[in-house]
Amino acid sequence: MEFVEETLSAALKRAEDEGAEVQCCDEAGFQVGDQIGTTHAPCGQTPVLTLPKIRIAQSMIASVTPTGELTYELYSGTMNAARFIQWLERLINESDRKIFLFIDWLSSHTAHAVSDWLAHHRDQMEVVW
Repeated sequence: MEFVEETLSAALKRAEDEGAEVQCCDEAGFQVGDQIGTTHAPCGQTPVLTLPKIRIAQSMIASVTPTGELTYELYSGTMNAARFIQWLERLINESDRKIFLFIDWLSSHTAHAVSDWLAHHRDQMEVVW
């Protein structure tokens, strides 16, 4: 409740006062490993299911504004500081206003490299934890 009553309210007020854009950002990972099929075995033996050797994995990062404008990017692997900084640069390049970005405490978000990058881009972006 403290986040909604204090942090969110204060950040939204500051964003409005500064004419800034508000965005909420998060990542997700998806995996497909299909196990469709049937098995059979002679009576008294355990059926064995042969699994496909193909596993599809995809990750995504997305940012959405309160009006529903969505920016997203698909990538392979896990999120790290360098990839997150590239994402932040993309958001800045696609906006003509300062951004107040709501993010979680994922380790790639709190890395020293990200903190340093944000310190040098305070006039373009602020994060809200």
